[in-house]
Amino acid sequence: MTDIRVVRSLVNFRDLGGLSTVDGGVLRPGVLYRSDNPHLATDEDVRLLTAEYGVTDVIDLRSQRELDAEGWHAGLSAGARVHHFPIAGGAGNAVEAAPTGERLAARYLEYLDDHGDSVAGAVATVASATEGAVVVHCRVGKDRTGVVIAMILDALGVREEDIVADFARTTAGMKQIMAQLRASPTYAANVSRLPEEMYRSDAPTMSAFLAKLRDRGGAVRWLTEHGMSASAVGALKERLVG
Repeated sequence: MTDIRVVRSLVNFRDLGGLSTVDGGVLRPGVLYRSDNPHLATDEDVRLLTAEYGVTDVIDLRSQRELDAEGWHAGLSAGARVHHFPIAGGAGNAVEAAPTGERLAARYLEYLDDHGDSVAGAVATVASATEGAVVVHCRVGKDRTGVVIAMILDALGVREEDIVADFARTTAGMKQIMAQLRASPTYAANVSRLPEEMYRSDAPTMSAFLAKLRDRGGAVRWLTEHGMSASAVGALKERLVG
């Protein structure tokens, strides 16, 4: 996959287009993006997203506390539909209970267990967005965004190694993102408190999550058990896969 679209004020923005499915399909470019918080983008880049990249829908996975602290970009919320599906981003029981090295994958399962409505709602919104492009984001674009994107890609039949590789691409921007978080009154306390592994995007983490997802029947089964119809899953494939 080759990035052809860049948003300079965002560290973790990328197009999912170009990924291949096991049955020979290819994800369409310019339809689904993942990102760190686009509401922190410059005015110029917000215009780029809406006017040039055709973003019509923004899926915001930040918690209500984060939204209250940082808000939405007025230009982005005016130029696109913003859908809020909150997922708590702080420490959960999984962080304390899981062995070192397995905490992050356990945390991702906790998103499914504790915030299933938000995860399923986000995926269903991607499926129902019939025009333009969709951006999925949280603050960093790694964990909550990573889980929602992994659920979408697995439901589409994207190869596991490609889902894992896409997750690991976030590593390239983590140094810059960590500096932002340490300077933020909203996130600095968590950065100092949580284990270092929680701020990594290593490939084995996503591999472990996908293995646990397979144990639950895979993304399609999980999504249909959480309110998505078979026709909505079909609409997701029709929209995203060429």
